[in-house]
Amino acid sequence: MKTRIQLLSTDLRPPRKLLDFQMAKRIWLFCVLLMVVLFGVYDWQQLDLEEQLKKLKQVESQLNAQHEQLARAQAEVRVSPDLKAMYADVELEAELKRKLMERVQEGAASVRFPYSSFLTDISVVNEPKIWLDNIVISRDNILLSGLASEADIIPEWLTLVGQQGYLLGRPFNKVTISEEPPYHRFELHAEPKLGDRK
Repeated sequence: MKTRIQLLSTDLRPPRKLLDFQMAKRIWLFCVLLMVVLFGVYDWQQLDLEEQLKKLKQVESQLNAQHEQLARAQAEVRVSPDLKAMYADVELEAELKRKLMERVQEGAASVRFPYSSFLTDISVVNEPKIWLDNIVISRDNILLSGLASEADIIPEWLTLVGQQGYLLGRPFNKVTISEEPPYHRFELHAEPKLGDRK
């Protein structure tokens, strides 16, 4: 005779342990304690931040006070009229000395370079087809510029000018000729050699 055994009967199932009141009470108590701790930490952080903010405001107020003191001190600083007058006298004396040095240097340059003799030498070479419209003399540097009706006569005129007085044995270092119809524009540069510079 066969006997049927029901495997899913209530007798073979493990008993369920239902959540009792004591365990629920403990869980709620733990949650409350956890919330209290979290709120306490948050309040402590807020207090610390407020304390730091107060310190920063105190430092800011101190800096503002120091800035105001410096501004008042700068406003109270006054230069005495005597000191201003002395400073003006020193500036005037320095300016006069500078101008005097410039004149001394110009005088020394005129001794080395006889301007009148140089202009006389140029005027000796009479070439009606050449017109000088600019003569610049800066210490030992010479610049001559002008117009010529024919380009071929410029080298001949340069040869004649180079045979006169101050320019004797001192050729022009740079010669520039350009067209400016109906004439020819020329520029002549004469500079001392490196060994002749003082």
